[in-house]
Amino acid sequence: MNCLRCNALLEKEAGFCRNCGYPVTKGSPTPSQNETPTVAIRREAPVPQPQYIQHTQPVAQQNQQPPVAPLSYASQDVAAKPGSMQSVGPQPGSAPRRRRRWPWPLKVLTILLIVAILLVGGWFLAARPILRSVAENQFNQVVSSNVDLILPVPVITTLAITETAMNNLIALNHAPSDPVQNAVVHISPPLIASDGSYTGGVQFDFQIYGFSCSLTTIPVVSNGQIVVTHVQVQGIISWILSADDMTALLNAQLQNAVARMHRQVLALTLKPQEIDIQLGSTVL
Repeated sequence: MNCLRCNALLEKEAGFCRNCGYPVTKGSPTPSQNETPTVAIRREAPVPQPQYIQHTQPVAQQNQQPPVAPLSYASQDVAAKPGSMQSVGPQPGSAPRRRRRWPWPLKVLTILLIVAILLVGGWFLAARPILRSVAENQFNQVVSSNVDLILPVPVITTLAITETAMNNLIALNHAPSDPVQNAVVHISPPLIASDGSYTGGVQFDFQIYGFSCSLTTIPVVSNGQIVVTHVQVQGIISWILSADDMTALLNAQLQNAVARMHRQVLALTLKPQEIDIQLGSTVL
């Protein structure tokens, strides 16, 4: 008897084929020699072969790629609508975005800076020109009233003007309603340092509406006229009239004073509490 699967010769009373292991069914008919034995072939399911994935990029290059962060609600909306001008608002469930507020010290400093700019601009553009015009008028009125008292000087060579005489002349022409109060003149020889600073000269101390001010200068002679140099202005008056402004005002009034003397000035000397003016013999 042969095996039905591999047609191998089976031993008597064998339970399995020694060749293929196929079980032998007892009582099955023995195939004849003319008949071709039917071989039952069991087809087994194909074993899946492992598939190898070929990398198109080196592993090192893949590891260098930065991880892609998940898109937020706002980024997803923008990516869904490229080129859209519609603003993306907060999505439901997201925390509201707080506006950044300035700390209060910075707000106070900003307000103070704006106020300072407005005050400085208003002072130089509006207030200072008005006060300057008023101060120049008041100064010219006070000095002109004293210059008008000068009479033509007789034929003398030296005119001595003492500090006391100048203070008495100011007091005689002073009114309680004048803005300038407590005016006092001090005369001393000037001492000029190498850096241009000096002490002495003619110093005029006064008060304007209770504020102390001073005007210091050194008078010299130029072209037969008395002119002032090294003018210094201190106090609240310096906010309104600069040193150049006071130089122009004083020189204009001194020119009028020399014209009223009808004499040419040749030299001027400052002594302690006295000014000596040397006059020419020519009567103007």
